[in-house]
Amino acid sequence: MAGYYVITTSCVQRNNPNTRTNRLRSKILILVIIAIAVIALAYAISNNQHMSIQKSQNLDPALTVNIVMSASRPGCDKTGCYLPQNLSVNAGDTVTWVNNDRGFHTVTT
Repeated sequence: MAGYYVITTSCVQRNNPNTRTNRLRSKILILVIIAIAVIALAYAISNNQHMSIQKSQNLDPALTVNIVMSASRPGCDKTGCYLPQNLSVNAGDTVTWVNNDRGFHTVTT
């Protein structure tokens, strides 16, 4: 008897619980990596600010004026916006202004 047979294969995807577990693990791993990156960035920024404060402390204190924290708020003139509040300098001296406040400040002579 002459004839032929057709053999077919079918791909059946089963709901594999291991695949779900692997996806969950991948998501958790990505979140952990992001959290570590954020913590490292925050540490680097805080360390950089600490270094700039140390540099400002090594300046000549006689010719340095510090803008104190909260100097940008009204009423700081009563509590002292700058330290020292009065400074006498000679012509040609360089005065260094250090901003220890969170706000932006300008100095005009």
